[in-house]
Amino acid sequence: MSLRKKLWQKAILNFSWWDIIFLAISASLLLFASVFVRDMNLLLLLAFCIAFLTIFQLTLYYKIQQRIQAIQHSFDVLSRERSVHDHVLAIEAKAQNIDSQINAFVLQQSTHNDKVIEYVHNVPHILTLNRTLYIKDTLREQKRILLEAIPSLFMPCTKELLYVSARMDRFDFGEEFRKASYTITVLEIFQPNVDYLRSIPWVKNVVCGDARTYQPDKPFDITFWWHGPEHFEQDEIPLILSLMESYTKEMVIIGCPWGMGEQNALRGNPHDIHLSMNDPQFFESLGYTTFTSGVRDVPASTIVAVKCLSTTGLRKHPSG
Repeated sequence: MSLRKKLWQKAILNFSWWDIIFLAISASLLLFASVFVRDMNLLLLLAFCIAFLTIFQLTLYYKIQQRIQAIQHSFDVLSRERSVHDHVLAIEAKAQNIDSQINAFVLQQSTHNDKVIEYVHNVPHILTLNRTLYIKDTLREQKRILLEAIPSLFMPCTKELLYVSARMDRFDFGEEFRKASYTITVLEIFQPNVDYLRSIPWVKNVVCGDARTYQPDKPFDITFWWHGPEHFEQDEIPLILSLMESYTKEMVIIGCPWGMGEQNALRGNPHDIHLSMNDPQFFESLGYTTFTSGVRDVPASTIVAVKCLSTTGLRKHPSG
């Protein structure tokens, strides 16, 4: 049924008892007049007036229903808009609440992480555990690269090894060199690390000294400078490597972060600050063959650089 028909239907249904009584009286008067009044013109005029009043009343009701319908439609639209607006406000409030919860969680995690880092940096056994969990896979990958480049590196031998920059919580591949029967000398600048390293029975000698000025009494077969170059300005590194090469017979092996690897002083050691960011091309320009582990600027990503000073075999890495 169309809207117009519905409105007319409502207009008829809205007739009150007074409207019906009015129509009944009008019809009775018309019937009475038709009996006693012989003038047809007067009868027609009376019938026309009654019909006009009836149609006028119906039209008036129809217009009223139209207006009511328009008001109802406007009210429904406003109600829906209000409902949508309230819903949007509720969503925005929830979003703000979630955002606040996220910010609080991030702040809490940041504070927690800072406390964990601070605690780890001050508790050696926790630091050792953290290191084991965090870089175990990285060391496995670095060892794979070292063995792929130098297959005989950890094979049993009687070689003299200079290990540069070991410390109490980080002596990477120290066990591998011990099991291979290397005679190990450690060069370390920070006295607390030196004191700890001197307590390790399988380390032959620990020298408290600076790699920029160290001059041994006799040459070493291999110099292993692991995670040390980043603690020097980049323009100092070529001079240090040149000095190392002067007292090394077979090869110099380097390991350092690949790209950005920010680090402040740990456990009061000012020499632990990272002062340079290095790339493979830098070491290649100094005559080294380079290998990489990880992705540049990502923590635990490493450059391995090797320079052979004798006929000791260095296998080319596929990406080298």
